[in-house]
Amino acid sequence: MLVMGVAALPVIAMLDRGNSAGFAIPLVLAAMVFLGRDPAWLAPAAIVGAALVRPQFIIVALALVAIRRIRHALAAVATFVVVSLMSFFFVPGGFAAGMRAWIDNVTVFRGGFGDLNSPIPANISVARTITSVGSWLSERPGPIGSFGYWVASTVPKHPFIPALLLLCLALALFVAARGRVPRSVAIVVPVALAVMSPTAVPGYYLGFALVIGPDLRARGGRGMLDTEADGRTPWWWGWPLIVATALPIAPIALSGDAPEGSPLPRSGYVLEQVGKAWFVVLLLGLAWVAMRIWRTWRARPSVRQLAP
Repeated sequence: MLVMGVAALPVIAMLDRGNSAGFAIPLVLAAMVFLGRDPAWLAPAAIVGAALVRPQFIIVALALVAIRRIRHALAAVATFVVVSLMSFFFVPGGFAAGMRAWIDNVTVFRGGFGDLNSPIPANISVARTITSVGSWLSERPGPIGSFGYWVASTVPKHPFIPALLLLCLALALFVAARGRVPRSVAIVVPVALAVMSPTAVPGYYLGFALVIGPDLRARGGRGMLDTEADGRTPWWWGWPLIVATALPIAPIALSGDAPEGSPLPRSGYVLEQVGKAWFVVLLLGLAWVAMRIWRTWRARPSVRQLAP
């Protein structure tokens, strides 16, 4: 997977654009390799380092919450916040103006990237995926069409809200699971959510699949998808994860022409749609955690059963 990945379009695009996202990927990989392992400080430090390259990667601290390293997660977030706030004292215009500009930049969709209702250029963000699904539903008759139209028209006005709600849901489930989150979910959901949370996410961010790919195989019962502690991995989680991981890494061109008169280049069909695959993976991972929480709750003896 690694040999294939370094020759795949996301990595090549990262190098071609000279984008700093490429520097964050090795740090995220280090964080996930040492997640829950010694030295204990290495995973939180790597998460902070990745977030200082690209701020959205602080969301990867959710992985620490998933394995009940709450203090490490809080320390990582606090360190990132302090260092980031200090940096605003050195930007032109002063602290307040810099902070307002940064918040506006991460919460508002920039029209220069295209349109959330258009697949061109490839945008794998949560906002783009939900808007696309809403546009598809709007073509259906009756209440379904009305709901789809509402989604497609509302999300572009508040593009950061869907990712924020998904982040809150993941945090709530990870806390409620009390350390029983499968390792695959503890890694995949925070990393994918960190990448897909911004409103505009170019295709080269799909390089995060290199963090997940090498761990998909089983190694004597200790691979990501086959661990003794997590129990048997359901097929409806494992196979979609494998497919979503392979799609951006596999050398599939499948490109097409942009609409006539469009100044924007056309990405490959796979890159334009793969955000939907990762969105499904996010939902399936959280569903697996919710099911484990439900089963644990149902298995608890009631007060009546405990009474002598």
